[in-house]
Amino acid sequence: MFDDADLREARRMHEEGYGPAAILRAHVRVRPESHVAQLMDFLKAAFGLPHEDVQCLGGWWYDGTPELSDARIDAFIAPAIARVQAERRGGGRP
Repeated sequence: MFDDADLREARRMHEEGYGPAAILRAHVRVRPESHVAQLMDFLKAAFGLPHEDVQCLGGWWYDGTPELSDARIDAFIAPAIARVQAERRGGGRP
C-alpha cells in the first residue's frame, strides 16, 4: 500500500509544484499494485483530505484510459489540498 516515506515523497512533490495526478503517477510507478481505493487513502493520508475530496479518483487511472483526465483530477484535488493546508495554518480558506 504505502508507508511514511511514500507520504513524505508526496508532500515533497507537492511543495515542488507537482499536481495530484503527477504525484499519483509517481506513486503507482513505485507501488504498481495500488488500486483506486488505496490511491484515495494515500492522498487522504498525505494531505489530510476528507474522503469527499478524493472520491473523484474513481474516474481516473494512471494510464489515461478512464473518463477523468489528469487536468480534471488536478482541478478537483489541488484546491482541496490548498484548503486543508490553509486551515492547518489557521487561515481558513486559501
